[in-house]
Amino acid sequence: MDKSIDCLCDIVPGKESWRIKVCVLRMWEVPTFLKLDQANSVEMVLIDEKVCPLFILLSVLFLIL
Repeated sequence: MDKSIDCLCDIVPGKESWRIKVCVLRMWEVPTFLKLDQANSVEMVLIDEKVCPLFILLSVLFLIL
């Protein structure tokens, strides 16, 4: 793996930025409680070259550009 690319297994709290190269294994939207047609968050399972899986949750706040 390239030295400038971080492994998913190396991601720890405290560090604020990483450079990762991943594939999205699975992705789905979680609707809001009262409005089922609006997404509350997007959840993903990512996998890297070393086959380290990682579950992430993206809040709607981060999806609005």
